Amino acid sequence: MWVRLICLGVCLAVFMAACQHGRSTRKARMAAGPSLGFVHTAPEGYRMRARIAESLWEASEMRAFDNTGGAVRIEGVSSGTSIGFSLWLPRLKTGSRIGFYAGSPAELILQGSGNIWEGTSGEVQILRIDPYILEGNFHFSAITAGTDSILLVTDGYFRLPLDGPEP
Repeated sequence: MWVRLICLGVCLAVFMAACQHGRSTRKARMAAGPSLGFVHTAPEGYRMRARIAESLWEASEMRAFDNTGGAVRIEGVSSGTSIGFSLWLPRLKTGSRIGFYAGSPAELILQGSGNIWEGTSGEVQILRIDPYILEGNFHFSAITAGTDSILLVTDGYFRLPLDGPEP
């Protein structure tokens, strides 16, 4: 009797593990817990670049984290300048275009300025999304409080590895 119960328990555990094995997820590779550390960029890994007021900028580090159970926050930083925005992963597909607006802006922080520039016009276009990669283009016009200045962020590109099916 005990042998049968133990065998049944082992079989159930193996069955549950097999069911989990093939499941595909679309979660960004994110830092665990409250520590939201940055990851160095690489040609085949995390990557972000753009032109900020016509000057070429490329992130040396990036981070991505789940900020509302389905939305992923993507940030790139280099020498004190950063670009960040959020995307809602469950509805993304290749070709999707997501606009920036006052309620969901892109953010730009320039080295030494201390100002947060909000990109309330512009968009992200998804070039690829599959179980392994999220990549796209972006552009926006950024404004900051207290000035009439507008900064154009153009030719933006990002690449973010995703968790694919578990091995």
